[in-house]
Amino acid sequence: MTGEFTEYRIDLFPENLKKAIKAKGFTQTGLAKQANLPFETVSKWVRGKSYPRLDSLVLIANVLEISINELLR
Repeated sequence: MTGEFTEYRIDLFPENLKKAIKAKGFTQTGLAKQANLPFETVSKWVRGKSYPRLDSLVLIANVLEISINELLR
């Protein structure tokens, strides 16, 4: 079986998250409220101080109405 390999880059996540938050018209606080997450967690992600677990990544992609690919590429 052959297929394409998709390269994901976690180092792109903070900048892509910032862009997605802005594109949706949210603030970090707004995303945190909509996703039922602590503001501090979202702030750390945006600053690249920590990264989300897979379940949180799926959650924020759903809230922002984008794909996980858009956050990691």
